[in-house]
Amino acid sequence: MKTSLLHVILSFSLGALLSPVHAAEAPAANLGDAPLKIVEKYNPAFPSRLLQQGIVRGEAQIIFLVDATGKLGDHLITAYTHKDFAEVALMAIKTWKFAPSLAQGKPIGTVVDMRFIFEMNGVVVIDRKPGLILASEQWETEGRFAYQPCPARQLDQPLKAVHVVKPIYPKELGDQGIDGKVLVEFYIDETGKARLPTASRASNEMLAMIAIAAVEQWQFEPPTRQGKPVLVCANQEFSFEPEK
Repeated sequence: MKTSLLHVILSFSLGALLSPVHAAEAPAANLGDAPLKIVEKYNPAFPSRLLQQGIVRGEAQIIFLVDATGKLGDHLITAYTHKDFAEVALMAIKTWKFAPSLAQGKPIGTVVDMRFIFEMNGVVVIDRKPGLILASEQWETEGRFAYQPCPARQLDQPLKAVHVVKPIYPKELGDQGIDGKVLVEFYIDETGKARLPTASRASNEMLAMIAIAAVEQWQFEPPTRQGKPVLVCANQEFSFEPEK
């Protein structure tokens, strides 16, 4: 197996996932497939403390995993205009009830990315269907977020991996002529841990699962900007080829 060098992603796509980690509410492609469903949903209330400060609009963005049993798994706040918006949005997500996605009739984990827009007359919740899912110009030009991923060029130092697990390419897949490439996108949090990897491009679902399982174990030196730990978006492309 050959892999490309790790590099930080500088742009984002809105495409649906091709990996076994599917976007919520995506159309089922095959018999026995079914998208994740939110069967019980509670929308957060506008934080009263912010209203008292005269703040009448805001936003929070959270990416999270719903596992194969329908339970909330890993979750990560990726952006907010005020921290209170993110906190009440996360509290709401923790009350939601899910029916897991199905692939060929079997339940699978699903990564979901939600955008919460808070206004005086209510809260709008938008499913953004992951990859790393925001156009780069939002991070680069809007400047409205108090917290958001740091652009790669603004890091104090290039990312440095301290623990990398290589994907295991099963011999039986090579024997069957199953090869191809997988692009895995993920966050690196302030501690340097790889979080919530998804396959934004994959030639084969099994290869995508193998690549995601490896990246989940990766660890980096904590990324910093001006000496302070920051959240970063990254990607890694894997090329799977049979041994010759």
